[in-house]
Amino acid sequence: MCFYQRLCYHPLQWVFNQGVKCYLMPTLVPVCVEDEPFLLQLYASTRQAELDAWGLDEATRQQFLQMQWQAQKHSYARQYPDATHHLICSQQCPAGRLLVAREEQTITLVDIALLPAYQNQGLGTALLRTLQEEAATRGQSIQLHVLQHNPARRLYERLGFTCVDSNGLHDRMEWQMPSNIPSRGETDE
Repeated sequence: MCFYQRLCYHPLQWVFNQGVKCYLMPTLVPVCVEDEPFLLQLYASTRQAELDAWGLDEATRQQFLQMQWQAQKHSYARQYPDATHHLICSQQCPAGRLLVAREEQTITLVDIALLPAYQNQGLGTALLRTLQEEAATRGQSIQLHVLQHNPARRLYERLGFTCVDSNGLHDRMEWQMPSNIPSRGETDE
């Protein structure tokens, strides 16, 4: 089934932020084999600035991207075999991807990526807040790894993620439910 046929089963949703501001919630569509060309294009967009600095010819660039994308795909599949993998869609167009592994104590945000045209529009914020609501409901934390100089790090910090470990290249960040907010299973008795 192609992307557009699958999309019709996932209608767009309107989300209200405290009853005042309204924005279009991104739609998540499960990834399938037909999405591979888009996923490669998305991966290439995340490496654009780096590759531009290297000055590679187009053939070498494409070979490098294909090799690196395949390595990433296989590594994630080995490390997170039960992760959910979705296309992020905005107004019925593929805009990015979301890869999430749910474990007993932790939700791991394995990867979130948006095409440049869809960045800085609130899509990532909306998805992360939804993930935070899920984690709070389940009494779980969220963890992720991010390159130290990735601009998305500012978004994670703004949403309450803190750096808990670093290897000099990547930071491991974590979000914990604020202690003054009870999880869904707790009551104020």
